[in-house]
Amino acid sequence: MIENEYRPMVPEDAAEVRALVERTVRESYHGVYSEAAIEFFVRYHGEDEIRRDIEQGFSIVACDGRRIVGTATLRGDSITRVFVSPERQGEGIGGRLMRVVLDRARSSGLKAVRLDASLVSRRMYEHLGFTVVADRDHDLGDGETLPYHEMALFL
Repeated sequence: MIENEYRPMVPEDAAEVRALVERTVRESYHGVYSEAAIEFFVRYHGEDEIRRDIEQGFSIVACDGRRIVGTATLRGDSITRVFVSPERQGEGIGGRLMRVVLDRARSSGLKAVRLDASLVSRRMYEHLGFTVVADRDHDLGDGETLPYHEMALFL
């Protein structure tokens, strides 16, 4: 198994993180979400949003020495943009990213955190102790919706 480095994300990482997120969404969400939903995810996780998270939140990346293989962000009491490269999923990278972000939330004095989980990622978050607060649907127009789970964890 490759040893990963976990470090704060810097602005120079934004393009590589955006590419990681897009590739992960296209591969991992295929067959689960509609093409319209996948395109929404890709637009939603654009480079400008990633840069905003670097400036306004706590964003980290997992690196395998050559490239970024995972990312996660804490903004306020919300955890966002948790993605792991498809070929590296199942190796514990997502769990480690989440532990780092949750440790940061605790040390910041937060009593609870929330996140919006895709249908694909719900099980991982439940394994970490998160519970579903509500099932939601984002209206994409033309009769298309994007289902997701609002989840929370008391720290």
